[in-house]
Amino acid sequence: MTSCSEGGVLGPVVGVIGSLQALETIKIAVTGKSSFAGNLWLFDGFDGKTKMISMREKMPICAICSENPKIKELQDYEKFCGSGPTDKVRCLDLLSDEERISPREYSKLSSRGNLIDVRPVTEFEICHLSNAKSFPLDELKKANVQTIMQKLSTVNDNANNTLQNGTMHGADDISTKVFVVCHRGNDSQLAMRLLRERLSSASLLDQFTLRDISGGLERWAQDVDPSFPRY
Repeated sequence: MTSCSEGGVLGPVVGVIGSLQALETIKIAVTGKSSFAGNLWLFDGFDGKTKMISMREKMPICAICSENPKIKELQDYEKFCGSGPTDKVRCLDLLSDEERISPREYSKLSSRGNLIDVRPVTEFEICHLSNAKSFPLDELKKANVQTIMQKLSTVNDNANNTLQNGTMHGADDISTKVFVVCHRGNDSQLAMRLLRERLSSASLLDQFTLRDISGGLERWAQDVDPSFPRY
């Protein structure tokens, strides 16, 4: 299951539950009674249905709520759930420091090279840097070397000719700068590894300087351009 940061939150549903909680708090403060005590109230926002489930009372043999409970401590949350008690997005760490560049460092470059945005097209349409080219990670996974070369729009004409002729003879020693970016810097690392593998298999890797923009567009909005849309 994704976190709220990754999967998003359906605002109206949260608003319904929040308003109900506020109403219940007022009722308890005024009357000392709760309409939901001992019950579990379920709300299906999609179908517009609600359901009240009565919770059973304490059981003498219960390992937790009996007078002599056997379980007296909380379980290890991270071990039980497979993740930490946080809604923060996990950050991959697949590349070395030499293969990455911070958004602030990238913004100060006099020549920003080719910027490849590997987010889905729908996200690219929401916002993107002006010099970015869309190349979704899912497309990159299926792309052959020639398609990748076309996307990178390399200035090395000999490399294009070499690829079409199936040989590396006569290629100039020109390194084209390529920067890869995504939303938070995770997919861009996966894309970097794919690019290195595909270009290396065609003996074209030495013609490129590949760098991942760490933290992605989220970090760009935090450190470089506060007006850049965040989602």
